[in-house]
Amino acid sequence: DDLTITNTIEVPANTLISGVNNPVIRTNTTPFAVRESNVEIRDFTITGIDNTSTGAGILIDRAFRTSVEAPSDITIQNMVFDGVGTPGLGEYNPITVLGFNSLDSSPLTDEPIPVLDTDKDSISNINITDNTFRNTPNTAIVASVVRNLNILNNDIDGTSSNNDRLGSGIKATNVTTSSITDNNLSNISGSGIHLQGKGTSNVTIESNRISTFGSGVEEGFSAGIDISNGASEIEVSKNDVSSGDNNFNAGISTKGGVSNVVINNNSVSDVRDGNKEKKL
Repeated sequence: DDLTITNTIEVPANTLISGVNNPVIRTNTTPFAVRESNVEIRDFTITGIDNTSTGAGILIDRAFRTSVEAPSDITIQNMVFDGVGTPGLGEYNPITVLGFNSLDSSPLTDEPIPVLDTDKDSISNINITDNTFRNTPNTAIVASVVRNLNILNNDIDGTSSNNDRLGSGIKATNVTTSSITDNNLSNISGSGIHLQGKGTSNVTIESNRISTFGSGVEEGFSAGIDISNGASEIEVSKNDVSSGDNNFNAGISTKGGVSNVVINNNSVSDVRDGNKEKKL
């Protein structure tokens, strides 16, 4: 049956939460917070109560910012997030993964960068697969300081923001040994996929389809795939990027001290910085 959640459920370790016939959860808060390991949440639709703003749809976080241990082995699958999030608040997204314990400054950006002390465990083995995101008033998926992040076969249609830091399809900061593969992204306010941070390495971005991006940042910069701020050891291949919708955009962008980025066999069309149907 459909249900209403107005107080956050703290999901314990070793838990499966699964809907039957995809029931609808209506909420005005963050319905699920995951701070323990071995959790799977699947087969629900989450939306706001009477179209009001919500918290994060699903929050994956450390127990405390200072915690040494971190949750691992978490799967979010076959969910629908419809209008989930709060405009202008960067942690209130349909799926938010917060693995950091502090924020650092960087000469490469004026945006605070999430980081983790070396004596603390990373959030790890996060699988976000087969989900649908619609009408998101923010970024659809945000992940910071994660090892083994797998974002696979999701459909993201419609994000919005008047802030060029928000409103992307997928934003990952300081993630390692991870993949973003076979996702469909359309009508994206910011960049389609934004990967950043000098702690980001060994990431594959492959076989994603990104169309109509940059619609919410007319004077700012957006890219179908944006790799920035010191990321390294990145492979970008077999992606299809089209239709930059703002004044300053690129199909695939690397900037801000990135290194060892391999870009091959991508299709880029109808963007400002890139030729129609250009293969990179």
